[in-house]
Amino acid sequence: MAGSMATCDSPANLDGAPVEGDWHEVKLGLIGGWQHGHLRQPSYVAAREAAPAFARRLGAEAARRGALDVVNWHPWDGTPAELRSVVVLGDGVRWIWEHVATLFGSGRTEIVDWYYASQHI
Repeated sequence: MAGSMATCDSPANLDGAPVEGDWHEVKLGLIGGWQHGHLRQPSYVAAREAAPAFARRLGAEAARRGALDVVNWHPWDGTPAELRSVVVLGDGVRWIWEHVATLFGSGRTEIVDWYYASQHI
């Protein structure tokens, strides 16, 4: 999960001619499975919106993809159920970590991306 700055052309300029636009943060998220060292079936969410709205968008996609499912539940043998393990990779921006804590609870693994971390060492 990350944010990136992008310029936006005027909505009236539909012919593709360059127009000076304002800079806006576009928030990006990728949801996918990880199997045998490879990303499997990725899906993406992207939006130019406030962090709480984007967190809801990301959470809905994560739920759709099964990230919030209960796994390894066997009611007949008393094995405790657990949530699917979730790994979140993001830059160090506070909104990411505040919202993933709400979305995925304490069973998540958080990783700060190398580029961001190397800029703050």
